[in-house]
Amino acid sequence: MSRSNNTEPSNRTFVPTSSTPRSDAMAHNRSPCPAEPSASFSGTRSLPQELLRSGRFDDMFFVDLPEPDERREIISIYLRKYLRTPVAPDLVDELVRITDGFAGSDIQSAVTEICHEAIRIGDHNVTRDYYVSCFRNVIPLLRSAPEKVEEIRQLRDRAIPASGRTRAADQPAAARRVVLG
Repeated sequence: MSRSNNTEPSNRTFVPTSSTPRSDAMAHNRSPCPAEPSASFSGTRSLPQELLRSGRFDDMFFVDLPEPDERREIISIYLRKYLRTPVAPDLVDELVRITDGFAGSDIQSAVTEICHEAIRIGDHNVTRDYYVSCFRNVIPLLRSAPEKVEEIRQLRDRAIPASGRTRAADQPAAARRVVLG
């Protein structure tokens, strides 16, 4: 059945042509938004060396496991997102200590379990012990795949720290950088 005034979205792809009006930024090969395309790799062994040669990527950023202040922020973000009740600062401090060696996804896994329990019994009824046990029950990436973490960490000397922390004075700058995560 066909309608004359079709308001449903089309499955067609828009392809700009030379007669298509473009913004001034696009006309001069500049992106109209501050976001830049990037790539992320966890296992670099399967990455073709052609991608690492000069000109393929502008920078290489190294993303290590989060430091205590970064883990605190990740924990706080997920707890605020999923729970209606604030969590005591001393409990967050304890969770930060427990999460040494955790990736952000490991932290998210523990908080998700806490949130399922909070939905089931209510935020106020989730005990401190339950928070701690959820975090202790997670086997972090550092323990489950230490060889993978070490393989990724070998790239650290050839990359810009994604955390924003500067290199120590005795660390040489990378001769060439590629975007990896």
